[in-house]
Parts: sequence; structure tokens; C-alpha cells
Amino acid sequence: MKKITLLKLKYYKKKHYKYSAVTAYDYSFVSIFKSKPVKAILVGDSLNMVVKGNKHTISTNLRDIIYHLKCIRNTTASCLIIADLPFICANRFDNALKSSSLLLKLGANLIKIEERENCLKSIIKRLVSKSIPVCGHIGLTPQYVNIISNYVVQGKDNFNSELLLDNSLSLEAYGVHGLIIECVASYLVQRLVQLLSIPTVGIGSGPATDGQILVINDIIGILDNKDKLPFFVKSFFKESNKIDRFVYLFSKSIEKGYFPNISNVIP
Repeated sequence: MKKITLLKLKYYKKKHYKYSAVTAYDYSFVSIFKSKPVKAILVGDSLNMVVKGNKHTISTNLRDIIYHLKCIRNTTASCLIIADLPFICANRFDNALKSSSLLLKLGANLIKIEERENCLKSIIKRLVSKSIPVCGHIGLTPQYVNIISNYVVQGKDNFNSELLLDNSLSLEAYGVHGLIIECVASYLVQRLVQLLSIPTVGIGSGPATDGQILVINDIIGILDNKDKLPFFVKSFFKESNKIDRFVYLFSKSIEKGYFPNISNVIP
């Protein structure tokens, strides 16, 4: 299977083809994707919670991302590889440039940066000018947990909606190659997707985005408390007894428009 590229994701958007992405952290799980229809893998700073058991992502460091990036790049999966830029690496341009360049050198194809209320707009703009391929991340931005106070759906009031619209259009104008939209009210996401020409990938933001992403542990049912799933998660554990089948079902349910459905959406 040919390597998925940024141009391929733009083509999917143009053709209105829905696709899946997965957040994963190790060789074994990513090896499952070799013959499966997953288009992108995110080495997310969520590893600080999922893998290391911490309460937030803020203390994720570059060494953590590098370690797990090296683990997944050793597979022969054709997926586009996205790497998170940790919070501690994003606040100064020189640090962000050095860290992003290293992640690209080690196998990442795209660097994801969380942006909130234009806090990092100048840094993102300068990174793009240095030919760093950047993916923005808006809405619920876990790195800003001390500002947003808790994990709630974003864009449910007029003020917040306008901020998200402005942020999204600014990021596109700066030259980012894609946008992850997390836990944003679905009516606003529909509007965003219509306005943006760059690919969008959603989590907890309804079906309008070009792609959907979930953490692999959620897809296969490895959870702390299976009785308290986030509203946007669907575990495919009950639909098969084979792990590789979970990923296939996840991907195909997105392509066919079965997921996310009304039970996974907050209007």
C-alpha cells in the first residue's frame, strides 16, 4: 500500500471521502494497521495519561514523544505519522523549531500543535515559514487544562464560537496543513468544515469533519472504567473477538457514515 501523504488527505477532502485516524504509541498495535484502512497515526502527548498513568498531558516531554515515535516508525504501516509537540516545547520559537525539526527527522510527517485563542499564532506562522508541516488543534485543548478548568464541549456560546472560528481561519491563513477539532459543538463544526479548505479530523465533534480519530486503547476497550465511557467513544470490543478486527470495524464505520452517530454527538 502506498504511503499516505498530506496531498492524499487533501484529495480525500475534495472527494468527500471519510477516513479514520488512530492515536497509538507502540510497535505492536501499529503493526495491526498494515493491511487496515487507517490513514493516519498520531503519537499523542495523551501517552502521559494512557501509558504513564498521569492526570494530564502538560508534563509530557520531548523524550516521551521521541521514544514512542521511534517505536511506531519501525512498522511498515503506510499511515501518515503525526507527532504532538509537547506543551513545554511550544512556547518559544527556537525551542519549537528545534523540537519539530527533530521529530520530522525521526519519522514524523506532520507536527501537531495545540492552539487556543491565538496564543501561539506567531510561533506557528514562523514554523510554517521554515517549512515545518504543522497540524493545528483547536477546541478542547488538554495542554491548556489550567485555563479551561475542565474537559467540556467547546463552542456552545456565541463568544466561544466566534473565537474558534477566528482561530481556525487564522491557522489556515498561516499555512497549517490540517486541523484536529476536539469536542466542539457539532453545529459549529459543520460551519467550520464548510469554511476551511484544509483537511479536518474530529474527536467528539460530530460527523462533519473529513476524518475521525480515537485512541487505540478506547477502540479496543482497554479502559480504566468501561462503565463511564466519554460520549464520543465507541468501543468495538463487543463486535468482534479479534483486535485487528476492532480497527477494521472502526475505520469502516467512519467511511460508511455509521460513526459517530447521534449517541456520540453533543449538538
